[in-house]
Amino acid sequence: METEIYYLTHLNLYEINSIINNNYSKYKNKISFIKNEIFNILINKDTKFTHLYLPQRFDYQIHLILGAKQSLSKIVSLSCYTRINDKVLIGLAEICQSIKKLELFIEERENNYGITKLIDASKTLINVRLITDYVFYNRNLFVNTNGNLIKIGIDDIPYNEIDNKNIIQAIYQNCPNLMYLKYKIRNESILELEQLLINCQYLVGLYFYAIKTFDWDELFKVLTISSPTSLIKFKFNKILSNKIKLESLKLFFDNWKGRNPISLQLDPYNVCSDLIDLIGEYKLEGIINKFDYLCGTDGRYYFEDFEW
Repeated sequence: METEIYYLTHLNLYEINSIINNNYSKYKNKISFIKNEIFNILINKDTKFTHLYLPQRFDYQIHLILGAKQSLSKIVSLSCYTRINDKVLIGLAEICQSIKKLELFIEERENNYGITKLIDASKTLINVRLITDYVFYNRNLFVNTNGNLIKIGIDDIPYNEIDNKNIIQAIYQNCPNLMYLKYKIRNESILELEQLLINCQYLVGLYFYAIKTFDWDELFKVLTISSPTSLIKFKFNKILSNKIKLESLKLFFDNWKGRNPISLQLDPYNVCSDLIDLIGEYKLEGIINKFDYLCGTDGRYYFEDFEW
């Protein structure tokens, strides 16, 4: 058993916490003791974790466990909620300075914006994913990355017009090496998107999804005029009834002539037989290199956000 623990690389305290709470709910007075024992078994000078997953409202100061520095100093991927105890946050910032990927679950209130301390402490951070159902905007999340970010994925944020623009501004002003971006685009933000295309010259792939009435023609126009030569991968997703018109895609493909061929993914519910025929034509012309659905029509498989 001890040998098996030493070879573990992923420490999922979210799952462990849930198992303990669910199985020992009748012994609430012993839960704290049980967690302490299990955490101390897992975190020691002989275990070397690379991935750490923390539960909601986590307040256990794991950085104080004997051997925590040796066990957690090689963490490259961290997943946590922003409503995290400040002492835990500060402790992790001192130990985990090699984080490359950060996944943040942003809560409705009482978010600890000290999370930027953790970002600032990690000089190797290149991939940030924000997940929330609530309005959230903190410019420092991008400022404190010192221009190192190459992947940004922002999921399900119902940001308003002003926040939408501000987020794009913060990205292109602080992330010059950006290669991949997933973002919910609005009509009011298309001009800011143009600045992002101009300032982020290493862009390779964009994943855009839109809601309500979105001007796909204007987006495609900006992409064909201002995209850097490295940008050749696109995912376009509609939400609700905002279907991309066949004519809009045809215009986009026509205007892309003379550029590097693109890899394209679309929502399967946006695809019809006429579009398949159209894509086939532009494949023959060398404008489209590869085409896929964002997910299977039966919903059984999905591409990763930045997988084409």
